[in-house]
Amino acid sequence: MKNKFDIFNDMKIDENEFEEITLSNEEKDKMKKRMKSKIKNKKKVNYKKYIAVAGVPLLIAGSIAMTSETTWAYIEEIGKQIEILLGRKEEEFNVYKVSVNQTIEQDGIKLNLKELMLDDGQIILSMNMDYSNFDYEKLNADEESLMLNICNVSVNDLMYAGIGYSISQEPLKGEKQKNLLIKGDLVDIDTDGDFVGDTPYELLDNIETDKDYKIKIEFNELCYETNEINEENKNNIVGSGEYESVDQSDTGEFNIGSYPLDLQFETTINGANIIKDTKVCKINKKINIKDGNKKGILTIEEARVSPVSVKVKYTFESDDINEMYEPVLMAKDENGKELLSSSGGTGKGNVVYLKSEIDLKGNEKKITIIPKAYNGTMYKPMKEESIEINIK
Repeated sequence: MKNKFDIFNDMKIDENEFEEITLSNEEKDKMKKRMKSKIKNKKKVNYKKYIAVAGVPLLIAGSIAMTSETTWAYIEEIGKQIEILLGRKEEEFNVYKVSVNQTIEQDGIKLNLKELMLDDGQIILSMNMDYSNFDYEKLNADEESLMLNICNVSVNDLMYAGIGYSISQEPLKGEKQKNLLIKGDLVDIDTDGDFVGDTPYELLDNIETDKDYKIKIEFNELCYETNEINEENKNNIVGSGEYESVDQSDTGEFNIGSYPLDLQFETTINGANIIKDTKVCKINKKINIKDGNKKGILTIEEARVSPVSVKVKYTFESDDINEMYEPVLMAKDENGKELLSSSGGTGKGNVVYLKSEIDLKGNEKKITIIPKAYNGTMYKPMKEESIEINIK
């Protein structure tokens, strides 16, 4: 499968469509510090361990629209309430989440789990990490890059192993602490005890509404970047990477380190409300895709609508799977405004299994999903294949 992000190298953007914002030096520094914290680290134990840093410019571009004094103050509260980072009203998700407020510690790393929310296909955590007593300087670790890895989530006797996740983090000013908001995928359970998810399992389709479930969340490492390898950290180096700023004025290389952790949280949650407010829309629509003389079939299977987002499951099958860019999905609300979305997946043979998550703002009545296929030079919307999904 080709890397679809290569096409961004030739993307043309009409700057007149965007409001010009003048940033202070302080705001520019904050953006530079936050560029790594917004990286989505979709880890799978049987896939490449670390993401490509080439994605960083896209993330920086996405944060430009959020730069003002008011917004910075707003962002700095992300670890306190799940709704804030998701751009929703305060306490809007109270009926779906639980207040945990547990603290655990190892080797000077202190974690506090503030809130936990069970959503369709994922678990959402609001946390705080205090590393004031952790000797990261001994490892020559870059303080700003310190990032947790959530490895397993268990629900009663079911284990979602080696899960993918996204993490947003914001340093607390004047403290060696970070507020964290983590979204962990609950997709595949481990059925043979090898700590690899091997069987798809939709949790909300299988749990009982009148029953509380024990949740266990495991963190197995603290990842970091370092520019120097020495006797203290050489055994912790697990990879390397490169970075480049948007204007290409700043480039370089870094090493990736891993410090082992064995930290677990346990709590209970009831899924009755999120099950009641989540609906599944079966679609099963097949769309023929062509790129020159190469052909494939896009199958949009279903859309799962929760109060947080819409998750769309789809597959792409082709005998030329290694020579084609997989189709992507975009979504618009009833006013024609494009909604923020992200996607990921895995491949087996000549089939790629994908899921796109479309973030909701809470006021949508319906959305339109539009497939986009690569035509040799760019992704082109296939408006004739659009699908409408009723949200309310």
